[in-house]
Order: sequence, then C-alpha cells, then structure tokens
Amino acid sequence: MLQTVGVMGDPTTKTLPRQIDRFQVRRVLGRGAQGVVLLAFDPKLEREVAIKTLARTLSASSGAEELLKEARLAARLQHPNIVRVFDCGTSAGLPYVVFEYVEGVSLQEISTAEGPMTPNRAMEIVTPILEAVHYAHEQGVVHRDLKPANILIDDRGVPRIADFGIAGLLGQKVPGDMTGSAGYMPPEQLESRPLRRELDIFAVGMVLYQLVAGRLPIQAGNLNVQLLQMSHEEIPPPSQVRKEIDGAVDALILRALEKEPGRRYADAAEFLAALRIYQSRGREEGEAASSAGSGTLEFLLRRMRHKPDFPAMSQHVAEINRMSADGSDWSANVLANLVLNDYSLTTKLLRLVNSPLFGQYGREISTISRAIVILGFKQVRLAALSLLLFEHLQGGDGADELRDAAVGALMSGLMAHRLAGKLRLEEPEEAYVCAMFHGLGRHLVIYYFPEEYRVIQERMAHRNDSEQSAARAVLGVSYADIGVGVARSWGFPPALSASIAALPSGKLPRAGTRDAKLHQLAGISNEVCRAFATQRGGARNQALAGIRERFGDTLALDDKALLSLVETTLEEIREHAEMMHLPTRGSSLLRQVREWRSEQLGEVDEAEESGSPLAEGVPAGQHPQADATATLMAGVQEITHAMLEECPLNELLTMVLEVIYRGLQPTRVLFWVRDPKHRQMVTRFGFGKDIDHLLGQLRFSLGEGEDLFNRALREGTDVAVADTRESKVAAQIPEWCRTRLSARTLLLYPLMIKQAPLGLILVDWEEPHRVPAAAMERLLKTLRNQAVLAVRQQGSR
Repeated sequence: MLQTVGVMGDPTTKTLPRQIDRFQVRRVLGRGAQGVVLLAFDPKLEREVAIKTLARTLSASSGAEELLKEARLAARLQHPNIVRVFDCGTSAGLPYVVFEYVEGVSLQEISTAEGPMTPNRAMEIVTPILEAVHYAHEQGVVHRDLKPANILIDDRGVPRIADFGIAGLLGQKVPGDMTGSAGYMPPEQLESRPLRRELDIFAVGMVLYQLVAGRLPIQAGNLNVQLLQMSHEEIPPPSQVRKEIDGAVDALILRALEKEPGRRYADAAEFLAALRIYQSRGREEGEAASSAGSGTLEFLLRRMRHKPDFPAMSQHVAEINRMSADGSDWSANVLANLVLNDYSLTTKLLRLVNSPLFGQYGREISTISRAIVILGFKQVRLAALSLLLFEHLQGGDGADELRDAAVGALMSGLMAHRLAGKLRLEEPEEAYVCAMFHGLGRHLVIYYFPEEYRVIQERMAHRNDSEQSAARAVLGVSYADIGVGVARSWGFPPALSASIAALPSGKLPRAGTRDAKLHQLAGISNEVCRAFATQRGGARNQALAGIRERFGDTLALDDKALLSLVETTLEEIREHAEMMHLPTRGSSLLRQVREWRSEQLGEVDEAEESGSPLAEGVPAGQHPQADATATLMAGVQEITHAMLEECPLNELLTMVLEVIYRGLQPTRVLFWVRDPKHRQMVTRFGFGKDIDHLLGQLRFSLGEGEDLFNRALREGTDVAVADTRESKVAAQIPEWCRTRLSARTLLLYPLMIKQAPLGLILVDWEEPHRVPAAAMERLLKTLRNQAVLAVRQQGSR
C-alpha cells in the first residue's frame, strides 16, 4: 500500500508518499537524481526510520536491482559506526530500503561550518570511520564512495558511514567509469580492475586531508581537469594549505593518497595504527596548550601511567569509555563485566542507582545488568564514572586538599543535579557528573604536583591572580586545559569533555543548547563551591552575588533560592558521602558552607558535624565480604520480577550469571549453549577473568565421553568438584579445561529441557575453594531453574 499527498513547490516530484507499507512517512530528509530519502515512523516497533526509495521512472529499471543490492550489502554489516539496514520491499511498484534513522548532521555540514580542524579532532572522527571500514573489508565489502557527505555524525558525536549505493565485493571486477565522487576517487577507479581495499583507504585519506586543511587538495572546477590532475600531478601536503600542520601529519595523510595502490597502507588496520601512534605522542595536548603547557600535560600523562591509584582509575575509565561507547547490548554486557571486576565499585554503584539521585524504579535493583536495563546504559555508565573519581581521589601528599577537592566535587554535582530541574533537563544525572568532573584538572594537580599546587594557591592569595591565570603562570597551562586534555585521553563523551573547559569571563549569554546548559550548570555549581572554599564574610557574599549576576540569563538564583539550594545539598551530601566512603569530617569547605548558612539564618553555627559523623572510608583493597546468601536471594527475587515483566531472554540469562558471580565471587562464571549443527557446546555469556578471550572461542564436543562435562549434560546432574587435581577426579577433567581455565574448584549446572541439554552454567575458582553449603546450593539450583524457565517462556511466546 502506498498513499500519496501533494507537495507544494517540489521541483522533482509532485507527490510525497504518505505511507509505505506499514511505515508512516513524515518528511523528506534528502533528494538525489535517482530518488529520495524519507523520515518515517514504524508503528510496529515504535521508532523512527529512514526510507530510501527510487523515483518512479527508475523503479522498473536497473535502479531497483541496484537498490536491492545496496540493501543486501549493507545488511551484512553490523557495526556501531555503520548505519544499519532494517528491511526492504516493494510498495505500489516502488522498491524501498528501510535504514536506521541517525539524528544528526553530515560531516560535510560540520566541515563547512567549522572550517579546518586540528589534526587531533579530525583523527578523533576518522578513527572510528577506519574501524568501520576495516570491519566492512573483513566482511568482503568495499564502499567505493566514502566522503564527508556520506558520513553522518549522530547527536552523541558518533560518526556513522551511510550510503552503500555503489558498494561492491572485494575482488569483484567493475568497469572503469566515473561512478563515485570526484575529489575522493583514486586514479585506479577510472580503470576496469578488481575492487581492492586501497580504494577506500584513498577516500578516507582524502576525507582526513579535507578536515585538517579545510578543503580538498585539487580545486579545479572542471570535473575532467580535476580527475586528470589527480592522476598525473603530485598532491600537495596539507601543510601547504595550513602552515601550522606538522610534517608527521603530512606524511601520515600522503601515504594514504599515493597514486600507486600498493604504496598506500595495506589495509584500514595499518592506517589506524599510524593514527594511533601519532595520537599517542601527545599531539592532542600540544594543540590545546602552549609549548610549556604541553610539556606539563605530557609529563602528567606519563606520571599517571606509573603512579598508583590514578593510573588504575585512568585505565578503568578509558576501558569503560572505549569498549562501551556505542551503548549496544554487547557494550552493556562489557560495562557490566568491567564494573563487576571491582567489588567496591559494584557495591557502591548498586547503592547509588538505588538512591534518590538515580532511583526511578519502584523496586530495589540488585544487579548491574538489571540497572542497565531499567535506568539505561548511559545512566549506569555516568554513575560508574562518578564513583571511580571518588574511589581514587584520596590519599597522596595533599590528603587534606584532595579530601576537600572530593567534597567540593560531590557538592557541585549535587547542586548541578538540583539546578538541572530549573532548566528542564531530562537527564539531570548528566549534570551531576559534568559538575563533578569540571574540576578534574585541579584534582590532578593536587595529586601529582602538590608543591606546585601550593605555589599556585600562594600566588592567588598574594598577587590576586585568578585560579586559571595562576595555574598558567606556574605550570604553563591552566587547570581547565589539563582537565580537558586528560578527559580526551580517557575517551570521555564529547559533552562531558566540553563541560570541563573554562567558561568565558564576564556575563554569560543564555544557554540555548543542551551542551551549553550542562556547561553552565557545571560552571555555576563549581564557582559557588569555590567561593565558599576561598572567601569569607563580605568578600564571600560579594563573590556569590557576582556569580549570580554572571549566570543570571540562564539561571535566576536569588539569595533565598541559593540558601534553599545549599540547605538541600547539605542534607544530601551526608548520605552520598557515606555511600562513596568519602571522609568529610574536618572538611574546611563544609565548615565554610555551614558558617554562611548560619549567617543567612541568623543562627549560631553548631559544633562541627555534631551528631553527623560520616564514613571515614574503606582503605583501598579492604572490602567487607559479600553476604553471599543475601545476594543470591535478592537476585532470585529480582529475576522473578523481571520474568513477570517479560524481560528479554538474553537479559535474564545475563542477570542469572551476574547474581552467581557477585554472590560466590569466583574466578569466572560462564554460560554455554548447544550448537546443534556441530554437536558442540559454545560459550555465549560470562563474567570474570579473560572473558573477552573465552566467549565464542571456548567450545567442546558433545558425545559419549566420560569427562565430567559430557556426563553432567548426558545425565542432567549437577557437579561440584572441590579440587580438580585430586587423583579420582583429575582424569575426568578434559584437557581444554585444564589449559584454558586452570580451574581448581568447579561447579557445573546443566540446563535440560525434555531430558536434552540446552545449556550449561560453569562456575570456577583458580585457587581451591569450598563448595557451596546446602542452603546456598539450593539457591544456585533455583537460579539455574529460573534460566530454564526463561528459555521455556521465550519458546512459548
């Protein structure tokens, strides 16, 4: 069914489809010579989609076959940086393809609006594009038309490759013609030869050239002249267009643009490696700061790789951001795995997501997997990042300063969370995290350069310098530049990195965009806390009045509103400090805040923290033992509720494994599924050590063997082995288990349906461990039975 409605003033087609099969057309996204791309709504799955369809004059010609070919090739590719194909079909004689709708703008639009980019920013965009190109090539697909107009940047800043309209298969021989986009076509595209990876390598190199230089290297207006120059003349290095581009960038780009394909990067992986080597040399920081500041930042990054505490944090944060950037089901599992590997972080995160700050669910959440499902991937990721900051923002030579910095970060976050409601931000938790990381540069200097920090403080006191100018005078770089540089090296989301930057001085204009609101919320909450921390009496009141005036166009905050905000924050900070094991006793910042509150209320300030002792923290590496039985019981209850809510099977199975992993704290827990085609059991889900190298790789054959695994699955019996090296048992442990898992204690729980093995839960410890007692064993069997029931429910739907 295809219904149409007239379109006023349309130069190419007089009617716009109102509906294509079940899809409700909303508007035109773009037009081309051969067809149109429409924004539509899928009522069945309740989501917006993009639909590409042909002009009616082409629908009965080869254009229809080309569109179907595009759909088939793109459907092969499932990658976070490639626009996905959902469906295809024919409606009223018109072929169409349904794509994922990417809300954002093209890279061409960004390049035109911004002009030349720094090499670092350009590489941040091109790196995930190359990852996608490498993936496509591994699937045998060559795009053939990579250019900024075919790269979409979504509303999270993630680049996505679109339009596989002229794509082909590796090795496929295509006629030499001008199919493609002049300016991005390598010389060999005009010749009839098999498709090779180097074709896309050239195009990506040209995209990178355009981003850093602001234009393409050949500017001839005539298409034939442009192609002739591309084939026979040397391509000028980008530094001839912009002198500030260094020779390393020239060499990196020009290798991708070699005229002879064999002299280019062999594949996208080699191109990627060259980009990452360049980025690892600290060019990112060198572009953001002066030469002296760059030296400070590079030195700081080197120290962070070697000094305890913050290196662990930086590696953990970078891992979370790198491996979970796309927010897919796979990355949600990665996030859960990363969090669960840290007992302290897991415990605190579950307390935080159940607090009023994040709590949006009627029942208590007891698993990280369920938290991601209920609250969303982004919220749990933000909560984890905030906790990592507090986990490591303790100790060191400046312990008192660090403690007050941590208290100030928490207070700023809580204030920003409250103020976000005034700006009607839908996700105030993001404001909370942005505000806490706004002072990251100062925190790092306190930790790594305590002497320089004290010199900066003295300079501010005696010379009346601002904090940023004092830091720049001493370090050669401001706190804000340090924070932004480190945040980028950790792979923070763009909005979070941007919120760390220093705001312009003077009165600020009204914040219009979401990112601008987050930036100003981070700024005002931190400036209020700094005023409390550094000023007293009349000077403090004057500073607060200046802050209210400075942010007044975005946030109207009079004396009464500020007092209410402070009182609410003081009430909340106790609960959150206890939750994060953040010591606050003796905090000079809180003492100053209470003093100001008493002045405003005309009261006498009570004794410091009288009747309000806060947790003094848990020393690193010392965590209370989990109550295994309570963890398992809570998990059983939560999985029961999730089953009643018809939670998807994969999420239920992941929850079962997480509950076992948290409750027993083994080396790992794995879920195996039967591969009936090959009569094998293969790992599908898991938590713990070396999971990335085991899932999908570890498998064993089903048969008549007498090893423990086959016997358990054949007989449907649970197995508990206290020590796999005991003589009576050792012969029954298969070789792959001894070599790949090194398990000393082993639990096996088969999943049987109609007396046939469907799956297997394995729990193992690499050191000898007591097998579970009877009460705990019953709970483990209940969890296994819940997994079986979930599979049966899925099959009956």
